[in-house]
Order: sequence, then C-alpha cells, then structure tokens
Amino acid sequence: MTHKDTSQPQEQALTDSINLSLNANNQRRAENTHIKFYYAVGLITLISALIFVIFYLPKTISKPELETSSKVFMEKELSKPIDESPWHEAQLSKHRKTSQEILAKVLEKQKNLEAHHVILWGQKQFELAFNKAKNGDLFYRNQEFDKAISLYSESLTSLTNIELDIPRQYGLYLKLGIDALNKNDALEAIKQLKVAMYLQPNETEAQEKYDRALVLDEVLSLNKEGQVFMKNKSLDIAKERFLTALSLDQHAILTKENLAIVDNKITQRDFSKAMSRGYISLNKNEFDSAIKFFSQAQKISPELQDPKTAIIQSKNQKTQSQISKILNTASLLEKELKWHLASKQYNKALKIDASLTTARIGLIRSRSKAELENKLNYIIKNPMRLSNSNVFQEAQNTYKDAIKIQNPDEKLIGQISTVKNILKQSKLPINMEISSDDLTSISIFRVGDIGRFISKNMQLKPGEYTLIGSRNGYRDVRKVVTLIPGSKNNKIQVMCVEKVNNG
Repeated sequence: MTHKDTSQPQEQALTDSINLSLNANNQRRAENTHIKFYYAVGLITLISALIFVIFYLPKTISKPELETSSKVFMEKELSKPIDESPWHEAQLSKHRKTSQEILAKVLEKQKNLEAHHVILWGQKQFELAFNKAKNGDLFYRNQEFDKAISLYSESLTSLTNIELDIPRQYGLYLKLGIDALNKNDALEAIKQLKVAMYLQPNETEAQEKYDRALVLDEVLSLNKEGQVFMKNKSLDIAKERFLTALSLDQHAILTKENLAIVDNKITQRDFSKAMSRGYISLNKNEFDSAIKFFSQAQKISPELQDPKTAIIQSKNQKTQSQISKILNTASLLEKELKWHLASKQYNKALKIDASLTTARIGLIRSRSKAELENKLNYIIKNPMRLSNSNVFQEAQNTYKDAIKIQNPDEKLIGQISTVKNILKQSKLPINMEISSDDLTSISIFRVGDIGRFISKNMQLKPGEYTLIGSRNGYRDVRKVVTLIPGSKNNKIQVMCVEKVNNG
C-alpha cells in the first residue's frame, strides 16, 4: 500500500494566505501615504496665497486722490465729452407725439370723407389735401417734425373744409336730382341723387327722391296707359292704372293730376246714373228705392241741391201714400164694426201727420165705440160682479149710454139686449139648497149665521158666497158657491166630518 504526504499542500495554502494579507496591508499603507501628500500640498498652497494677500498685494495698489474743491470737480465734469442729449430727445419726442396726433385727425377726416364717397364730388380738393399729408410723411421720417406738423396741419384744415362743405354739396346735388326728376329724366336723377345720399345718408328727402327716380319710367308708362283708357271711356280701368302709378310714387304730380281728372269723370257718371234710377223708381211709386238712389247721388255730390230736392219729394209722396192706405184701412175696419182696430189705424195716421182732420174725427168716433163695446162686453162676461152695488150702478150707466146711440148697428143692438137682461136678472133672488147633518153650525160670509139643520133653502142675489161649517172636536170646512143670474138647482152640502186629534 502506497502512503502519500498531504502536509506540503497545506503549507502552500497557508503561505498564499499570508502573502495576500501582506499585499492588502501594503496597498492600504500606500493609499494613506498619497492622501497625506495631497493634504500637505493643499495646505502649503493656502498658506502661500494668504501670505501674498496680506503682505504683497497692498504694496502694489496706489491710493486715490480726493478732490477737496467743488469748483475743480465741476470743471473736470464739464470738460468730459457728452455722449447723450436728454433735452433734445424730449423735444423730438414731443414733436413726434404732436405729429402723430395731427396725423390721427387727418386719417379720421380721410376715413369720414371716403365714407361719403368724396371722389364723386370733391376729388380735386381731397387729392391736394392728401398730397400734403404724404409730403409731411417724408419730413416725419427724416425727423423734421416742424415741417411735418405744418403739412399735416394744412392737410387737416383742407380736409376739415371739405367736410364742412358736405351740407352745401348735398343741397346742390339734391337740387340737380330734383330738377332731373321734374324733367322726367330718370338716369340723370338717379345719378345726382345717389351722390346726395352719399353726402347725407340720414337725410330722408334724397332717399325719397331717389326711390321715385328708380320707378319714374314705370310711372310714366302707367300714366300713358291710363290716359288712353280714359279717352276710350273706360274710366274704372284708367283709374286702376293711375292708382298703380300712385302706389309706386305717391308724390308724382302727373299721376295726381290724372287721378283727379278720372275721379271727376267717374263722379259725374255715377251721379247721373243714380239720379236717373231714382226718378224711374219714383215714377213707379217705389219710394224707398227712389230715396236710396237719390241718397247715393247726394253722397256722390253733396254740394248739389238736386238730390236733396228729389229726396224731399220722394219722402212727401211716400208719406201721402202711406196716409191714404192707413185711412182706407181704418174706414174698412169701421164698416166691419172693428172699432178697436180702426182706432189703431187712425192713431197710426196721426203719428205720421198730426194735422189730419179726418184721422182725428175718425179716432174719436172709433175710440168711443170701441170703449162702449169693451164696457158692454165686460158686463156680459162678468155678471157676478153686479152683486156689488157700485158695479151694478156703473153697469146701468153704461147701458143708458148705449141706448142713446142713434142708428146702432146689429152688433151693438145685440150687446144692449144682453146687458139689459143681465141687469134685470142680477136683481132677482136665486134659490140655493144647503144640506148638512144637523150637528154642524153653518154661517155665510157677509150674510150671517144660519144655524144647524139637515136641509135649508136660501134666497140670495146672484154672486159669489162663502159658506163656513164648524163643530166641536172637528175641523172647520169652507165651501164657495157662485150664483149665476137666472140659474136654477143650486145645491151645496156643508158638514164637518174630520175629527181633530188633541194629542
């Protein structure tokens, strides 16, 4: 068996470990040595700089000399060269600002005049003023502000004068436009009035005349057509043309004149037509129709007297016709013995003409007969009222008035006879038989107590009577009976049969 020796490798490993440790220590010592060296160099440099500043630098700096005299100081200051001029710069700034302010006004005037289309009415003056402003710009750029201000001011004055001349220019162009309009020259009027509107946009007269100029040719054409229709008696069509022209231009003199002419012709035509139709109706006794046509004529020509006279004539004839018809009707009603209706007709005629004697006499006659007829009829229809003495006396008076009438008609004779018989019978007593139970006490209102009984006959005048029955312990009864003149077999039963519950 072979035996190997392991001690040698172990020693080698130990040796390597020791060497590595020694090398590390040597390396750390070398690094510490370098650090110490750097610290030493830095410290030496700092000490050297401090020595230089403290001991050497002060010797190289010379002390400044102090001026003790203000006069010397000022002379030295004044002898120095001037690099800037504040006063000059201030003056330039002031003039520059003035120039700019004037120029701003110039530009404002320029803008306003251009808005008024100055080229159309003041081109020459405007260009002269504008050139002055441009020349002022040249001096402004060279900083010759005095000259620039002068030219700007001249330009501003010129532009202001042009601006102040606007009202006069407006009046001039407005007149030229109106003259052209009056001469029926539409193109020239439009040209001149357009400039006037540019000059014074807020003035309504130029706008109004301009609008008229735009439609002038059409207005002239419509007037020409209307005149042709008017010549051919087509008056309504002619008026329609003139009205159309007037709607386009309300101020056209030619249109107004033609419209007045055609209106006058239409008035004459319509007046003659209305009067003719009125007289035709009057001749036919169509009075309402005649009055209507004459009234139309009066409205057409209210200043003329003829329609008024014709209306009065128509109304008078109408009135006479109405009265004649009414009186004829009243006469017929009297013949038919219809007195009440006849009196109404006479009264109707008097309302139309209160002076009619025939109507007055007829009214008195028919009314008196109507009143007598009414009274007689009332007596005949209400015989029961004759039980009252006053009513009976009044009825007798009416009867006496009736028999006094001479030549009475058949109707009146019959009424008189009937009333006479009623008056006679109203005085005759009428028998009334009353039956009871002999237990009920009976009384007649306004006659008196007639006692208890089984049956009883009473003689009473015609009229209405109230019978009252009473009995102790029973409810009272009331009966009403009417005794008609000449009536017979009048019977009535009166007895209390309903007991009273005394609770």
